[in-house]
Amino acid sequence: MTLLVNGSFEGVDQPGEWTRDTHTGVAYGEIYVPAGWVAFWEEGIYRRPEAKVIPRQAPFLDPPRVDQGDWAVQMFTYYGRMHAGLYQAVTGLTPGKVYEFSIQAHAWSTTPGLQGEHDAHCSAGVGCGPVYILPDDVPPHNGDPSNDAIGNFVFQVGVSLGNEADPFGNVNWCGGACIYNVYHKVPPVRFTAPQDGRVVVYVRAMSCWQFRNSDVYLDNAELIAIDEPPPYQSTMLVLPQDATPEQLEEIFTLAYPDRRTFGFSHDDAGNLHGTSICYNIPDNEKQAYLDFYATRYPDVTVEFAYTSDWEDTPSEHLLWQCDPKWKNEVFGEQ
Repeated sequence: MTLLVNGSFEGVDQPGEWTRDTHTGVAYGEIYVPAGWVAFWEEGIYRRPEAKVIPRQAPFLDPPRVDQGDWAVQMFTYYGRMHAGLYQAVTGLTPGKVYEFSIQAHAWSTTPGLQGEHDAHCSAGVGCGPVYILPDDVPPHNGDPSNDAIGNFVFQVGVSLGNEADPFGNVNWCGGACIYNVYHKVPPVRFTAPQDGRVVVYVRAMSCWQFRNSDVYLDNAELIAIDEPPPYQSTMLVLPQDATPEQLEEIFTLAYPDRRTFGFSHDDAGNLHGTSICYNIPDNEKQAYLDFYATRYPDVTVEFAYTSDWEDTPSEHLLWQCDPKWKNEVFGEQ
């Protein structure tokens, strides 16, 4: 279930409302957005777009530009570049919980002299039908208009923490995708809700070229909680590297009935996020193993156990003789 207001763009009492300048209160009559959402755009090298809420049954739209339901959003420029989108401030999220924001989108991108100039089902550089390209797969510009048109439009979603919206500030944007002709989900963004439970979610479209038709279509935004499964936990029986075949057989016999994991690596045991039963560790080395797990795998429970044939043999203390006359003598236990 989405946590957004009017994420479907189907309207809250009305299908849309005028966008107003947050400082002057002036309404931009050519920018009409769904209730609950705010439009943003950049001017300068980009042009202020027009925007409107469009119905499914629109005689001037062929093909229809609504993904689901009866309404969607269209943003467009005419012979101008675009950097524009929508955002919504969200409150009441559970602190520390993981959420995902996504939206369906596509562009129609044509200009005289390139494929698709007179066909609303096609876009320059990519042809007709559904097209979804990740930015890393877009060919670099080489001066060929058909080639350079492929990456004209990139869609991205993003999130900023807190309740202050700034589309041109500290927003965590996802990698995005070039999407043409038919709706496709923009690569979603995941985030952990902050302590105040407030975030702002964004979707934006950016174009490279001043094409005659630079149209963006948006529908079905979703903000959902992600129920992440707990990490896999297990008990691993860890043998020393010099374990004998007899000790290995004994441990295998212990592990087999419950299909428990056994091996020789303490790192493997740590990555299981459960319990590590360390076999045949001398008393004077236990603290070193406890420190190892506490540093690298603090969530792992450490236990010690011993094979039936194990004895805590005394430590060896050998002294190097510096005086040549003692070179053949050994002092201490060996």
